[in-house]
Amino acid sequence: MEKKEGEISWGQTLIKWENIIREDNFTSSPLTFYMKSNITLTDKRLITHYPNIILKLIPLWFNNTTFNLKQISWVQLHTKYKVIKIAISIIVILVWLFSGELFVLLLAWFLWIILLSWWIETYILVTTSWWSTCCPVVFWEKWKVQELINDLNSKIAEG
Repeated sequence: MEKKEGEISWGQTLIKWENIIREDNFTSSPLTFYMKSNITLTDKRLITHYPNIILKLIPLWFNNTTFNLKQISWVQLHTKYKVIKIAISIIVILVWLFSGELFVLLLAWFLWIILLSWWIETYILVTTSWWSTCCPVVFWEKWKVQELINDLNSKIAEG
């Protein structure tokens, strides 16, 4: 799909005299790497477009939210660590690793990457006085997301 003038990459139309400051695509889940979240910062709004995924595996639909910059209370990058999932996964992977077969070792490595995304949940939290939304991202794109949040917070501070 080709991007038209005055349009965001996934098809959202910009309002008159609105300029894109930054537009980034992020991976929401390692298993649905082909479905990207899109976050666009303009001089007037923050626009998010991200997949709704069950169990980090089954895509259902896309969530679209738009926030007026004047109404945003705060934006933060939030990370949760799931300790019980980490412990169980490490035990399972260690058992597989000690089996010694090459195929099992490769499968364990692949599983390790997928499980990391289940152990470490990272998402962008956008909050207004009456609404908040969470846009999931994979943990290895955390630095890219933090740059976007810094730009957004700077734009909000400018008023």
